[in-house]
Amino acid sequence: MGIPMHQALDRPPQANATPAAQMADWPAQAFVLHGPNERLATAGLAQVLYEGSTIDLADRSGQLLDALRAQPQAPALLVGGLPFDRAKPCHLFQPQRRLPPTGWRPTAAKAEPALSWRIEAQPTRTRYARMVREAAEVLRHPDHRALRKIVLARSLLTQASGPISAARLLERLTGDQAVTGYALPLPAPQAGSISSAGTAAPYLVGATPELLLTRRGPVIASQPLAGSSRRLPNQVADAEAREHLQQSAKDVREHRVVVETIADMLAPCCRNLQVPKVPAIHATASMWHLGTRIEGQLKHPEDLATTSSLALAARLQPTPALCGAPREEALQWIRQHETVPRGFFGGAVGWCDAEGDGSWYVAIRCAHIEGESARLFAGAGIMADSDPEQEAAETRAKFNAMIDALDLAAALQLLERQAPL
Repeated sequence: MGIPMHQALDRPPQANATPAAQMADWPAQAFVLHGPNERLATAGLAQVLYEGSTIDLADRSGQLLDALRAQPQAPALLVGGLPFDRAKPCHLFQPQRRLPPTGWRPTAAKAEPALSWRIEAQPTRTRYARMVREAAEVLRHPDHRALRKIVLARSLLTQASGPISAARLLERLTGDQAVTGYALPLPAPQAGSISSAGTAAPYLVGATPELLLTRRGPVIASQPLAGSSRRLPNQVADAEAREHLQQSAKDVREHRVVVETIADMLAPCCRNLQVPKVPAIHATASMWHLGTRIEGQLKHPEDLATTSSLALAARLQPTPALCGAPREEALQWIRQHETVPRGFFGGAVGWCDAEGDGSWYVAIRCAHIEGESARLFAGAGIMADSDPEQEAAETRAKFNAMIDALDLAAALQLLERQAPL
């Protein structure tokens, strides 16, 4: 009968990690995925494999997997990230070595100095609510009937009084067992600016609840999340928030747009594609989400040029959960109206081996870390009947995981005395 679907998908990559002494500091060029179904850590950079656009990646994915075998001393593994905007550069590379699954963790229990922070909302909550109102008006307009959803993002630009430790941040984020923590080393803004120590290098660090695509042999799955509500400290109120989310016509409709689009994109390469009709509730420490697990079997798993986890992730990215629908129309609207480039926020972070197996996660609940600065991102799906204040409040709630991990609460209290965030 073969491997049960859930067992096949939850099986981690083969453990061929090289023995390594525990390191007190963050390894250079460390790449990490750490969650309930994913434990992968690598260090070093054997070769940069691809820095072109996601648009062109589908035609190159087979060649990239072949290139993994050209470095026999390095693991046959591609890791990296796909940006939100399909026209922007990817960052995919082959690491020098695998670490033990927890080999990325800082082991020295040295006290960290308390940091003071300066924080700026970009855009402000008022401006973001205005953008939501404009997007909803466009979605209601008869001339834009094809446009069904637009996802709008905003950010918090923070400046610390000292260096921000990507390793410590990731360690705190992975305390939530419902998410997959990740750390992606980013290309340096200028050649030669990445420190060999690793901590000074730019990083995308986050903790995502959302699986873009996983493949093990012929078995694939995706688990999109769309439709969200903030968790509440009072148990009764929290249960009511969960119930309200499940009954929300706007959120259920928004979720269905995402699920239908992903299923339509996977259907041509799959047999027995299973798509539940009713979403389930996915809980993290700070949010309730509507989620649907889509599962299927590939028709031609041997065709790695089109059905590797890398090729499939490139096909799906970005999904309507982070962009909107239809994708190109929503992307165009976002490019014209968002003032802060998303970079890899809303993109994907993951891995693919030479056999095409791998996992890719949607890069949300994250911050772009560089030296003493961190830019946090959050977004919300806008529908024709979206309420601007509710969508602004949703993005505020989605910042909470990073706010807690960076210990920004005190600084934010001062900021919110002047205006709501």
